[in-house]
Amino acid sequence: MFVRNRMTTKVVTVAPDQTVPDVQGILTLYNLKHLPVVDGERVVGVLSRVDVAKASPSTASTLDAGELSYLLAKIKVRDIMSKKLITATPNMLLEEAATLMRAKRVSFLPVVEGERLVGVITESNVFDAFIEILGFKDKGTRLTIEVEDSGPGILSAVAGVFASCGVSIRSNALYHLPDNRAAMVFGTELEDTTELEAALQAAGYPIYWKLKNE
Repeated sequence: MFVRNRMTTKVVTVAPDQTVPDVQGILTLYNLKHLPVVDGERVVGVLSRVDVAKASPSTASTLDAGELSYLLAKIKVRDIMSKKLITATPNMLLEEAATLMRAKRVSFLPVVEGERLVGVITESNVFDAFIEILGFKDKGTRLTIEVEDSGPGILSAVAGVFASCGVSIRSNALYHLPDNRAAMVFGTELEDTTELEAALQAAGYPIYWKLKNE
């Protein structure tokens, strides 16, 4: 899966010459945490709620509302935005973008082609893709088995049990465990997996966990 498959393309942006009150209104209106800063179509920075909060006078300030508004109106986006851009491209693998976000400790990446903004990818986009790939919300049953993580052929062998029962695998994930063990999660459309569970048990793959989505 690529960034282009999950990115948000209808992006709310701000310009470098907009003011802090402008940004506060936009962040509140659209319930956003970050905003790309664009000059035309070119990304020149990123602005966050934290940046805006740091630039705003303390709540303990003795200034009145008029004075606060006057001061904030003089602060431009270009004065407080982050200019050290960390970006993704549409053709980047989603897991590459997720790894980059984790390494840089950011929850948001502008997606660019050259310098042109074409979208954004956020933690929520990544989480949604993760849930979809695992088939967690799909109707049916998810079965988790524990196997020896000892080499090739395990997935084929377990899939063969599913095939012998005439059951299709809708999703699959593998998690490495200590002591050369692995947990394998299989999603199927079946609601009644009694026969499949018995076949797996007989083949030496006991059910470690079962979850049914109706």
